[in-house]
Amino acid sequence: MQIFDRRILRLRRTRIAKKPDTCNFLFFETARRLTERLEEIKRTFPVSLDLGCRFGEVAASNKSVNKLKLIIQSDLSPEMAQKAFKNGNLTMACDEEYLPFKFETFDAVTSNLSLHWVNDLPGTFSQICKILKKDGLFLASMFGAGTLIEL
Repeated sequence: MQIFDRRILRLRRTRIAKKPDTCNFLFFETARRLTERLEEIKRTFPVSLDLGCRFGEVAASNKSVNKLKLIIQSDLSPEMAQKAFKNGNLTMACDEEYLPFKFETFDAVTSNLSLHWVNDLPGTFSQICKILKKDGLFLASMFGAGTLIEL
């Protein structure tokens, strides 16, 4: 079942990529809170994947905790991924619904306010579990039921 049109979502993200200074406060705040959680973990993660990286907010927030060493940033929009490249991490365009990675590739997978647009969330979680190493970490923030009802 297709709830979200991924093509339209990619086009919207491409349009946002042209205006990087608009509407980012929420993404920076949630990325900060997400990487804050890493401070409580006593290990580092040599290779990590940031799904739906937008402008690289997670990578920017990681600089203060430095727990994620090599971050591969991915976004549905190639233009958005290109904007995230500015922080020096590897970037690529890929769809969260079809992850093109080998099993047990990453020590950590993060996603900041991106997975709520996925049509098959259990399927995406299953793929994330497969690309994580045995003791890997999955850390995500997403909108849930009742979020922003005031709007």
